[in-house]
Amino acid sequence: MKKQATVKPGIAPAVMTVRELAAYLQVHPSTIYRYLKQGQIPGFRIDRNWRFDINTIDEWRSQIETRLFSQGLS
Repeated sequence: MKKQATVKPGIAPAVMTVRELAAYLQVHPSTIYRYLKQGQIPGFRIDRNWRFDINTIDEWRSQIETRLFSQGLS
């Protein structure tokens, strides 16, 4: 018998779809798919659908911004 994870009532993980993430990052959904194909963005699949944890995405963005700033590109 598989053990199921328990979720506390009222606490839901902040997970986004490709479209939601594209709107959040202000890019086209095709950009998100391109980043996924190139392995540039953290995400996970549920069946055939990609999902993104907002906290992980915010950390990823922060790392990119830090890298660009240190290179003098921002």
